Amino acid sequence: MNIQINRQEFLKHLTIGGAYAKLNRVLPILENVKIEINKDYINFESSDGENTIKHKYQTNTMQEDCVYIVVNYSDLVNYLKLIKDNNVIFEVENNNIKIIHSKGDVVYPLMDADDFPKVNYEDCNNGEALTINSNLFLEWLNKATPFISTDELRPAMTGIFFYNIDNELGCCASNSHILYTSFNKLDNNSSVNNQEWIINKNSI
Repeated sequence: MNIQINRQEFLKHLTIGGAYAKLNRVLPILENVKIEINKDYINFESSDGENTIKHKYQTNTMQEDCVYIVVNYSDLVNYLKLIKDNNVIFEVENNNIKIIHSKGDVVYPLMDADDFPKVNYEDCNNGEALTINSNLFLEWLNKATPFISTDELRPAMTGIFFYNIDNELGCCASNSHILYTSFNKLDNNSSVNNQEWIINKNSI
């Protein structure tokens, strides 16, 4: 089965969807990225055991059947960065993927997609959505992150606490010695209110 891929576009989205794929001696499969290739879109999914990211981008692969590829993230990214061709071919066969380009090819083993951790994304769609100004959110992440505790025995403090109460949106982080806090007033017509959540430091 041969699939033609635009290398630069694929690599850009791969680095987003594979952000949580890291060395993991307990669950080696988490060193991989799960790639779902369909006719008009590609999904990338990775996990570190606690957090999971799924990233989708629209593209025309001309692939009639859905194909799942679970391959080592670092190997795939590093090799694609070495290639100069705009387009490459993925040849998927016998639990291997061969990446073919004008200067040669390389073969990587694939893992079973059924062994990749499953996340019920339907549960994530049942909550209320809150829109936050991206510049403000990024500012808070950058300023609050240095105050996050590294004490794993106090997991509630190893992240940034966010709240949305009485039309006030704010955040705080503390290592039990120093506290960072900031807030911003929301539109009084906001339909989402009285929420609290923590973003773990590994997600930032």
